[in-house]
Amino acid sequence: MQKLIAASAIVFLFFIPVISYAQPEQKAPSVSHVLVREGNFAVKLLEVLKLGTTKNEAEAENMLASAGIAPKNGWIADYPLTPDIIGEVRKAIDVALDSGKIAMTKDEVLMAVQVLIDNQWRMAAAPGEEQVRQYGEYPPAGSTVSPGWSQPLGGPYTRPGIPAPIITHAYAIEKGRYGGILKIYIEADDPNDEMLGIATVVDQVGYGRYPTDWIYVKPQYKHHLLGYLQWNTFSSNAPRLREWTRIAIKVSVFDKARHESNEVVFPFEFVSEAVSNPPPPAPFNNGNVSLLGHIHINLFEPQDMGRGGAKERP
Repeated sequence: MQKLIAASAIVFLFFIPVISYAQPEQKAPSVSHVLVREGNFAVKLLEVLKLGTTKNEAEAENMLASAGIAPKNGWIADYPLTPDIIGEVRKAIDVALDSGKIAMTKDEVLMAVQVLIDNQWRMAAAPGEEQVRQYGEYPPAGSTVSPGWSQPLGGPYTRPGIPAPIITHAYAIEKGRYGGILKIYIEADDPNDEMLGIATVVDQVGYGRYPTDWIYVKPQYKHHLLGYLQWNTFSSNAPRLREWTRIAIKVSVFDKARHESNEVVFPFEFVSEAVSNPPPPAPFNNGNVSLLGHIHINLFEPQDMGRGGAKERP
């Protein structure tokens, strides 16, 4: 009997590491996982709002506060940036804009702050923390994958009582040579005529996610846009990419109120073989398709990182 108990204890001890490892994955993620401090955010916010530049966190917080930009309880440098804090700062920025304390247009401020928050906080969230990333409303899971042909994507895409922009058609080729020009075609509508920016996110197998690239929507396209995003895939960070490197390109559209459209995902593979680039299908084949902007994302080759002359991941 004692031998049986001892054997059971050994088996139990053997599985303890597995149990303790699995438990954290079952817990709901918390805001504390997002390692962005208010002080660091304040330094960068001061710069993007063109209110000054400094590397000193306390000085940045004071300069922002003097313009009326601060959370309800003031800046706390070591406090983690949370959705509530971001909401309070956004409201303070709106007031500062209305009072003329920021020498930028409202659209410029909206875009600048959106880019900052996205790259400072949204990208810091670990996978599975979607429910934490609520500095603005985000759509539920279930992105539409565009498998290399133009297709209606459904709609209207709305949250309860909130009409959002909708991407109605999208198209891109599925493979190509590294260093080539990739065109991503999209058509989108906004019932409120307030489309503001196009967000592009790239996930690379073996590397991870790159910071979001933003393209400002020109005034004439705020209600309806039909065009393409152009990306020169060659990167100064990577003189080469391995054959069959796979990425996923995610595109969505935001309006002034920070409502996000449906997200379309384009799987893409880099190959050395010559790949035909056929003309795009309807509705992108009628001759009036405009260049909406350039994507500025520089890829890395994970195998070369850390070697002599190769750049480290930012």
